[in-house]
Amino acid sequence: MPVKARFSVPMQPAQPVIIAAGNIVHFRRIAQDRFQVGIQFEEFEGGGCACVDQYVRSLLNERGKSA
Repeated sequence: MPVKARFSVPMQPAQPVIIAAGNIVHFRRIAQDRFQVGIQFEEFEGGGCACVDQYVRSLLNERGKSA
């Protein structure tokens, strides 16, 4: 199912809004009012791809330091 998502990632000093298009590849209800959604992104507007990439790299670096 195609979707267009609008979200931000917690980065300093600003949290830019990222707009991305993709497809829902996973959808699961985990509580009466909570859902888990997996999206395969296909296209980002502006610098969104670089912003998400930087955020994911920072999470992986932090995880590697705590292992």
